Amino acid sequence: MKNFVEGYLKKKGKVIAKQVVELYTAIGKADTTDDDQADKLISQVDIDFADLVPDLIDQLSGIAKEGVKAGAVQISLTETNATNLANERAEEWAADRAAELVGMKWIDGELVVNPNAEWSIAESTRDMIYKDVEGAISDGWSNQKLRDSVIENTGFSKERAMMIARTETAIADTQGNKAAYLEAKGAGLDVKWQWMTAGDDLVSEECEMNDQAIAEIGEAFPSGATEPPQHPNCRCVCAPRVGSAVEE
Repeated sequence: MKNFVEGYLKKKGKVIAKQVVELYTAIGKADTTDDDQADKLISQVDIDFADLVPDLIDQLSGIAKEGVKAGAVQISLTETNATNLANERAEEWAADRAAELVGMKWIDGELVVNPNAEWSIAESTRDMIYKDVEGAISDGWSNQKLRDSVIENTGFSKERAMMIARTETAIADTQGNKAAYLEAKGAGLDVKWQWMTAGDDLVSEECEMNDQAIAEIGEAFPSGATEPPQHPNCRCVCAPRVGSAVEE
């Protein structure tokens, strides 16, 4: 997942950098002195990650299905129909999340802009390259300097690729587990889950609020989150609690 995202961001950085430089050159030719030049330029940059969706669906679906398999083993779910339904849930979730990650959603089988997408990399990328554009305009950078700065921007870095891969893998794994647990409940098994942190000084305050708390699948934990991860790079997991184990 990390290598996949890293390769994609590297290619996309070059495409966006070319676009930014072209817009920057147009500003220079216009010889304008507007105070909001950076805002205008950034608003015109086409941050389009839609071409990432098909491959991302495959990546997330595969991880989520592994989560289904692991979750089924955890609660001894052997009913084939329930497992098949859980895998279908995982596939549906993967398609929705792949679209959401790039700031889009599915409407009648078509990708459209989703203004309420959670953790969208599209808008955050726009924010990340803003300082490059602002610096170029205020200090009169050369086209080459601006291009290099955008390409080397955090938005297209190995570090960001790792963060995205780690976070999305955690989400997919949790959603796969969740699908298995929900189908098990539908089959009559009393399943809840318990929030578990990494138990070290790096645990966030919001995650610490949930540590060891038990909740119904889909209901909120003390922090208000319904499941981990509740922030990028979150290392928390939820472990199933079945029947009498819920009270222990």
